[in-house]
Amino acid sequence: MLILPPKKESKSGQNNPENRLKHFVRIGSQTFILRHRRENLKKCSLTGLEGRDDLCFLTYPGAWPDLSHCVLLKVGAPLLTENRDLLLIDATWKLAQVMERNLPWKLEARSLPAGYRTAYPRRQTDCPDPMTGLASVEALFIAHMLLGRSTDGLLDHYYWREEFLARNPELTHVQVKGPALSCAQNPTGAKGFAS
Repeated sequence: MLILPPKKESKSGQNNPENRLKHFVRIGSQTFILRHRRENLKKCSLTGLEGRDDLCFLTYPGAWPDLSHCVLLKVGAPLLTENRDLLLIDATWKLAQVMERNLPWKLEARSLPAGYRTAYPRRQTDCPDPMTGLASVEALFIAHMLLGRSTDGLLDHYYWREEFLARNPELTHVQVKGPALSCAQNPTGAKGFAS
């Protein structure tokens, strides 16, 4: 079942969710990422992961498959313990709250254990705790690790990977592939890291 908000169909058919999802193949437990259309892809921590088989990127607002079976990854909810399909909302803190309220399903919410520290240099003032409010890719990495899913390549495109792992030494046993990114690839233009 697809949830179709009223939207004018383009001539190319690109707004048709069947066309957007026709290459999506379900392989075990999935992670669905609902990304706000206004998300700045140059600063988005998930950029570069769009082609992975275990992730399905969807755009908000838009038409989506039925995600009522998913668990919503959310700060402050009971701990994530059960390996089920995940829904991760990728947006600013403020937009994520609006997106959650507008979901057409009442989803069970789960959170990550407290204590993980972000390396993302946050400039938003609406983040409840800038040091522990994780970047989307950091939350995705931790959720996959806790659920026993593959974390291979999840941090390969993340500029602050080394700092994130240094701030969370309990994650260093997880195999992380790929070279560290250079300063020329810094997506936010920030000088250094958040402290």
